Amino acid sequence: MRGRTYLRTLCGKLQRRLRGVKKRLLRQQFLAVLLSLLLSALLYLQGLSETDILPGMRLLREEPGRSEKSYQLEVSGLSEKTLPMEVRVSPRRYRAEEAEAVFTELYQSMEHRITGETESLDAVTEDLHLPSSFPELGIRVSWEFCPEPEGKTQQERDVYERKYGSLIEEDGTVHNEDFSEGESVSGHLRFVLSADVVPDSAHPEYLDRRYHSLPYSLFVTVLPRRYTVTESLQKALEKELRRIDSSTLAEAQYPLPEQLLGHRIRFSMPKNRSYLYLPLLGILFAAGLYFREQENRKQEKRKRERQLLLDYAELVSKLNVYLGAGLTIRNAFSEISSHYDVLRESTGGEDRWLYRELREIPRKLRENIPESEVYRAFGESIGLRPYTKLVSLIEQSRKNGSGELRSLLSLEMADAFELRKTEARRRGEEAGTKLLLPLLLQLLIVMLVIVVPAVTVFR
Repeated sequence: MRGRTYLRTLCGKLQRRLRGVKKRLLRQQFLAVLLSLLLSALLYLQGLSETDILPGMRLLREEPGRSEKSYQLEVSGLSEKTLPMEVRVSPRRYRAEEAEAVFTELYQSMEHRITGETESLDAVTEDLHLPSSFPELGIRVSWEFCPEPEGKTQQERDVYERKYGSLIEEDGTVHNEDFSEGESVSGHLRFVLSADVVPDSAHPEYLDRRYHSLPYSLFVTVLPRRYTVTESLQKALEKELRRIDSSTLAEAQYPLPEQLLGHRIRFSMPKNRSYLYLPLLGILFAAGLYFREQENRKQEKRKRERQLLLDYAELVSKLNVYLGAGLTIRNAFSEISSHYDVLRESTGGEDRWLYRELREIPRKLRENIPESEVYRAFGESIGLRPYTKLVSLIEQSRKNGSGELRSLLSLEMADAFELRKTEARRRGEEAGTKLLLPLLLQLLIVMLVIVVPAVTVFR
């Protein structure tokens, strides 16, 4: 009985609290909880469907050349509870015969791999692409170029090999920039392939076992590098500058050449062209000032319209009061304007847009401008529909008599206060919309706090 009474009391308190909560907030809270439950269910179902354990309690290894793979598993049977366990699985290794087959396949495609489709090893004029490894296959490569002179003595062969032994570097760079026309160098580009293989059955403890291929060889002929006319002239100029530098080391000044292969040349210091960017920056800054001014005007216009809409109900109410006191329309406007000026001077308040426009009515009337034109100009200057409607009511009463004007103003006053409430509500919604992004970010953070640990546990 006590339990039932406590439950009824708790339910009553909950109902009373829920009555004070807006339905919109309740819907949002319900959707947030429902979304979290759906995400939790999806993660649970995903965890059931995804598994890295293959049939027969096996784990999949990565292919040769890949990195070690780590599995986060749970072990049961060792104790009453399941225990977390990290299982590290090394990538698969080749057997010796598998590695030999991969080496043979690589050798057959090696010329295409290092030259591409534009060159042949029989006429090398550009740099080669000599990779140090093939990561997708788990194969490493070491390169060496061996020039082979023909018809020379042993001493000449030694000099030749020392001169051209580094013609092709291990990364494929070919140093044929200074080859003369018709010069060529031939030789063998040798390489050795290696790969990690499974340990020998006689020594299973030696895990770091590498299997090396026999040396492979590709015959290469290096020709002079191909240059455009401009590149050839530039190379000739560099050669001439080196000659001048070595021949004038004892002199205090370095003479620059004025002629090169029939071309008249002239040297000059590079110009600082940053001054060209300053006019562009000035134009961009001027455009930014223009757009900022346009945006400020839009903001000022929106502020003015909102302020005028909020003050409309007060204007209609004061007109109704002054007309009820026996004042004419023109005197009512004058009284409203002068009373506001006195109030603003005494309190130091803000000069609102409505009363700036109202001051023009007495001034224009004193200048003997027709009253109808003054009211029409007032409505057009403000440019908002409620004020245009008010001017229409005033003009209608001036033509048909002012007997019904107070009743019309009373109806308009009710509409004006409703408009004011609508405008205030809209401004509140805008403020709420601005706060929506921080709220969504907070919701996202909460969801991450919930979901990330769940995903981590499932994985």
